[in-house]
Amino acid sequence: FTVNPSTGIAGATLFLLDSAGWQDEESDIPLQYRFGLLHEGSTMTVWLTALSSDSTFRTVLPQGSSQSSHLQLVVEVQDSLGAMVTRKVRVTVLPTKNKVPTHLSQALSEAQLA
Repeated sequence: FTVNPSTGIAGATLFLLDSAGWQDEESDIPLQYRFGLLHEGSTMTVWLTALSSDSTFRTVLPQGSSQSSHLQLVVEVQDSLGAMVTRKVRVTVLPTKNKVPTHLSQALSEAQLA
C-alpha cells in the first residue's frame, strides 16, 4: 500500500492511495478495497470509500494532528470469502489557509470524539 505524495497541504494536495498488486487464490477473487483515514490518537477509522473493485483512490485530505500534522491512511483488502487484511501508511498533511472540505472535517471531528 503506497501513498503519493507522502506530504501535502490540507484541502489542496491530491493524494493517490494505491493498493494495486494484491494477490489471492484464484478461487477467492475478486478482491475488494476500501480506503480510510485515522487521525493520530484516534482508534476510529473514517472510511472515505465503500468496498469496491477499485484498488486506487485519489483525494484531498484534512489537516493532520495539530502537534505533528500526521494522518494514518488505511486500506482494507477483502477477498470473496470475507478474509480481510488492513494496511496503514502515515502521511503529513500541513495546514492551509483554505477551508478543508466540510465532509472530511465533520467526519474527522466525529472520529476524535469516539
